[in-house]
Amino acid sequence: MKTKISIILFLLITGVSQVNAQWIRVGKFNNPVNDMIVYFNHLYIAGDFTKYDGTNCYSACHWDGTTMFKITDPLPGIGVRRLNIFENQIFGTNALNFNNLSGFATYNMNNWNPEPGFTKSQTGLYSNLNYIFIGSDLGVLKKRVRQSAIYNILNDSINGGINAISEYNGNLVVAGNFTIVTAKSRSHIALMNMNGGFDSLGTGLDGNVTRLINYNGKLYACGTFLNAGGVPAKYLARWNGTTWSQVGGGLTSTGINGVKDMMVYNNSLYIAGEFTKAGNIDAINLVKWNDTTWTPMNYNMPGYVSAIKVYANTFFISSFSGDSAILYKFPGANGINELIKKSISATIYPNPAQNEIHISLDNYISSKMTYELLSMEGKIILSDEFNSETTISINGIQAGIYMIRIKGEQTADIVRKIIVE
Repeated sequence: MKTKISIILFLLITGVSQVNAQWIRVGKFNNPVNDMIVYFNHLYIAGDFTKYDGTNCYSACHWDGTTMFKITDPLPGIGVRRLNIFENQIFGTNALNFNNLSGFATYNMNNWNPEPGFTKSQTGLYSNLNYIFIGSDLGVLKKRVRQSAIYNILNDSINGGINAISEYNGNLVVAGNFTIVTAKSRSHIALMNMNGGFDSLGTGLDGNVTRLINYNGKLYACGTFLNAGGVPAKYLARWNGTTWSQVGGGLTSTGINGVKDMMVYNNSLYIAGEFTKAGNIDAINLVKWNDTTWTPMNYNMPGYVSAIKVYANTFFISSFSGDSAILYKFPGANGINELIKKSISATIYPNPAQNEIHISLDNYISSKMTYELLSMEGKIILSDEFNSETTISINGIQAGIYMIRIKGEQTADIVRKIIVE
């Protein structure tokens, strides 16, 4: 019998407008926040802090919309720089020291567990459906294949830190504070070719790169550099596959912290850091770019913005000034154009299933989705991207109870049980 499961996915389909809105203070850390991610309806926060609102909170915590859950036991090492999700686990990088293991660990909501084979500080972190990549401060690039516990070295001949990792047109890209890769000049950024070597992207950048992100077919890099491919591009530049260019007239800044974070959301790119103008408009430390124009986000608090993320239809940022990092939120009703909640009804059948499972999004909005078939222990059995509908072959899958998760960049994760016979 065909079973219909109605799934309500709330999508934010508007951007940020200039209105008289207020950023609302959530809480205070005693040192910078370096990264934030969303996982299973919680906002995960990582940084160099040891306190949150005056109580012990060591380098990581997570927020459920009401309560901040903290790690209260001291964490060996120096904070957490990056967070990422792979195979249903949260990973973090930095100088995390655990009995001669260092730099890379998994977060289980209460503490950190070290991953084997890492003895130096790590920063760069990136994952896709099949791999996770880790870059060290000493220029070693490693990867792990899905459903494997082995970390293989891709390159150990980079003469500086790997801070950012991404993909562009199907190729792995690494960037950071290096100038040489395998005895060849690669100015702060390099692209891995089909033979495993690393090619240059034009003449590269003239300073440190902290983040990489894909937006509208171009690769964006940010950091503390001043030029890209010989073109003035303070703190922010884009690569179109052939040349580097400045973005929208560039950023203006008298500070030294550069651009710290970027995020793609609702078909726009959000940029956070330390700057005063974007193009010819005033934009203090936080701004939106829609591939044509800049829009400020009415940020007027002290300090540069070190991290940005959307969680539960709300923008979250962390600013840092002096000896404190303030976590702020910007609710949809207070400054984002009226948030229109679009419901999508999904049909998943049959349930129980024997040979295949069909997923159909009934009133689909153009946005690439991902399904995951999970064991009850959270292990990913099958995963792939799809648009409005897909059929999953489950031949060879052992009979039992599983979970199907449907997710997209602009949607909350939806998880449902399904029986395989």
